[in-house]
Amino acid sequence: MASSPSYIPYLCVAAAAFITTFLTVPLVKRLAIKLDAVDYPSKRRINTKPIPRLGGTAVFLGLVVACIVQILGTWYLGWPPVLVPHPRLHISYPILALSFTVIFATGAIDDVFQLKPKQKLAGQVLAALIACIGGLRIGVIVNPFAPGEIMLGWLAYPITVIYLVAFTNIINLIDGLDGLATGICGIASFTMFSMAVLSGRIDAAALSIALFGACLAFLRYNFNPASIFLGDSGSLLLALRWAPSRCST
Repeated sequence: MASSPSYIPYLCVAAAAFITTFLTVPLVKRLAIKLDAVDYPSKRRINTKPIPRLGGTAVFLGLVVACIVQILGTWYLGWPPVLVPHPRLHISYPILALSFTVIFATGAIDDVFQLKPKQKLAGQVLAALIACIGGLRIGVIVNPFAPGEIMLGWLAYPITVIYLVAFTNIINLIDGLDGLATGICGIASFTMFSMAVLSGRIDAAALSIALFGACLAFLRYNFNPASIFLGDSGSLLLALRWAPSRCST
């Protein structure tokens, strides 16, 4: 069987993420209302009516279905296997998937039960540690004082954990305006997709375009006036999913 044109797998993966997220948002809204995962108007919030959160669940489902489509396309349609890291990297995608699941679960639990700050931080640190174990580490940085690079060695672990936790909280903090966090992550993921394609990183390209499709679908409901918020389940997931594209081993 002849291989599909290189753009078709990306289009299918993006479409799978988009359609799944788009169709599941209404279901997630009803679930959030049932669980009372709702942001009620207050002095600290800009919404003037109750808005369900937990929207990250739809984004997470979109990414899961996109991965399934990619795997099935590789098995049966001859698509290039993308869950294989670049030869220069030593990444375990199953372990990274576990990391994404942990950060999503942490955010979802917080959306429903309002975790204490230390509990939420513990979930973020755990997800970051799992990502490090999976090979996602900042192992080398450019020397700002002389030509060449600096090898971080064992320091790569604490530095990467601090970076990932800080990054997830940055995205979480900007998720205060309708569509802001989703829009920023959507633009960034499409940019990363373009750069990954140009550099031959089909693994990063597939993951980035899946995130773009999910963000684009969620924006339909998250633009001002938003009918659903990402919640921590979404903002933490988007942050951790975007952050790996900025790390290197």
